[in-house]
Amino acid sequence: MDDKAVIALLTSDKNKGMEQVLKQYAGFVFAIVRSRLDNVCDSSEIEDCVSDVFIKFSDVWESYEPEKSSLKTYLGVIAKNLASNCLRDKKATLSLDDDGFIEIPDNYDLTDEAAEKELIKTVIGQIKLLGPPDSDIIFRKYYLGQSTKRIAKDLKLTASNVDVRAHRAMEKLRNILGGMI
Repeated sequence: MDDKAVIALLTSDKNKGMEQVLKQYAGFVFAIVRSRLDNVCDSSEIEDCVSDVFIKFSDVWESYEPEKSSLKTYLGVIAKNLASNCLRDKKATLSLDDDGFIEIPDNYDLTDEAAEKELIKTVIGQIKLLGPPDSDIIFRKYYLGQSTKRIAKDLKLTASNVDVRAHRAMEKLRNILGGMI
């Protein structure tokens, strides 16, 4: 069903319209949320976030403007925003000691799980040694995916300062870790 027909269905019968939206876009929304939360949240939290996306859409669908974007894009933005909110909420319970914090490059050959955990601990240890605010910037920028503007606001720095610090911190890490990141 195209966007116009879905909106018409939502207008005439909200319940049937929401059923159609779920039918068409549940997989898409789930993929977005899971890609952002998979290493941080368990499956029930991911499912809760997906549900929240459709609840939010149900509350705001009337403000959707088809001339600005497709329904899929609109739902995708809601999904990304709510997943980012979930990450921020989880931030209070996350620390740099959590396994899964660092993604290992595809071209790096890990022969067993123990080697992977050791590498993660090494990288996390080096990030900690950077100290604040550099360690905070790296965590927020590359793990939580926050924008430079948001990091600057939260840490009371300028955006250019955040970018420079992130660049220098990553260079330090690359030098220390021999190009592993």
